[in-house]
Amino acid sequence: MSAAGERVRDAAEAKAVQSPQVNVGLALSYRKEGTIQAGHWCVGGSSALYVRGQKPYAAAMATSAPHRRVIMDADDVRRVTARLAHDIDDRVRAAAHGPLGLNPALLTLVGIRTGGAHLAHRLARALGPIAGRVPDVGILDITLYRDDVLAGGAMPVLQGTEIDFDIEGRPIILVDDVLFTGRTVRAALEALLDLGRPAAVMLAVLVDRGLRELPIAPDFVGRSVETSRAERVDVAFVESGADADDVSISLAADRRLR
Repeated sequence: MSAAGERVRDAAEAKAVQSPQVNVGLALSYRKEGTIQAGHWCVGGSSALYVRGQKPYAAAMATSAPHRRVIMDADDVRRVTARLAHDIDDRVRAAAHGPLGLNPALLTLVGIRTGGAHLAHRLARALGPIAGRVPDVGILDITLYRDDVLAGGAMPVLQGTEIDFDIEGRPIILVDDVLFTGRTVRAALEALLDLGRPAAVMLAVLVDRGLRELPIAPDFVGRSVETSRAERVDVAFVESGADADDVSISLAADRRLR
């Protein structure tokens, strides 16, 4: 190994140094010395050298405080859920008199495991007093329909689809907590259509974080936020064991296509 290469290796093993830069996941420099490629990445207020084969934020994460920004608290989640319920009811009632001729009495919610399932049940309860009836709720397990199901080499964990009614001819609201690349929704549509032919399928999400990779757009959005691929959006529901509902943005530990 050349002397320059050894300097790069030694720097990679050193602790991250403080930097005034605040961009998350931004490559500040990049160089090739011998067979080693290196660059500087910064997370929050810390900068760390990146060597090929390591995750670009790993060293900075080990030396900087956790970066987690709450963008919605429990009250925000409650208000947004109520608004989504009103928007859904308005759209379905309007569609009943339009060319689709949807039947509001057949409205059904199908939540994508796991966050989408919790949100679907909440929306159903909110729709009860608005629509005059609590719509049926189903839970969809899309594990075997994902295009990255075997990408990590681990065996997928199946939790099961729970839809004990016929979806044929029903207007269905497909529900998820976060919309990202669109690949989860594509998988959900494929799984849903294997069960029957609904009258229409509309998509409702609590958070749309952008960065779409497929031509998929939501019909109902709680909140839209701008994110980078170096970040992850987490939705905490008390149904999943959280102390309180919230939505937060933090540095991603890996890239899961949502």
